[in-house]
Amino acid sequence: SATLEINSGCATTLGTFNAVAGTFIWHRNDGGANLPSNAANGGYYNLTVDPGGGNTVTATGGLTVANDFTISSGTFNASNQAHLIGGDLRLSGAFTQGSSTVTFTGADCEILKSTSSASSITFNHLTVGNSASDATAIAYGKSVSVAGTLTIAASSTLNAGSVTSLTVGTWYDSGT
Repeated sequence: SATLEINSGCATTLGTFNAVAGTFIWHRNDGGANLPSNAANGGYYNLTVDPGGGNTVTATGGLTVANDFTISSGTFNASNQAHLIGGDLRLSGAFTQGSSTVTFTGADCEILKSTSSASSITFNHLTVGNSASDATAIAYGKSVSVAGTLTIAASSTLNAGSVTSLTVGTWYDSGT
C-alpha cells in the first residue's frame, strides 16, 4: 500500500485515481480546497483531510471511504452530500455536518476512534449499516449528537458503550 498526498495548486480534474489500498492525504488549503468524490472509481481506501488549522475542505460529492476516514486538522465540511465510511472515523480537526448523511458500512467501525483528540461530533443524519452484520461503536467516553435522523439498518448494530453520550433528533431502529 502507498500514500498519495495532494498539496496546494494541484489539478484535481485530470485523469483517474483508483484506490486499492493505501492512504490518500488531502493537504490542499488554497482557494480550490474542495474534495472530489472519486466514488465512480471505487472511492478512497484510507482518506485523511489535513488542510491545516483555520482552513476548510468541502466535499463536492459523496465520499466513499472503504476503510478509515481521518480529519487531522482544519475543518471538513460534509456539505449536502451522502458519505460512506467502511472503517473508523478519527477526528482531531473539526467536522461541519451541513445537511449531509454519513453511513458507516463496515463490520467493525468506530466513531471518534480512541486516537481522536475530539471528544464530540455532531452529524446531520447518521446511518449504521447498509448490509447484514455491519457494526459501529462509539469510542469510550465520547459524545455523538445527531441533529436529524439516526437509522440503524436491519441486522446492524450500534454499540454506544459506557460513559458515552448519544443525543438524537429522530431514531429509526431496524437493527440491534
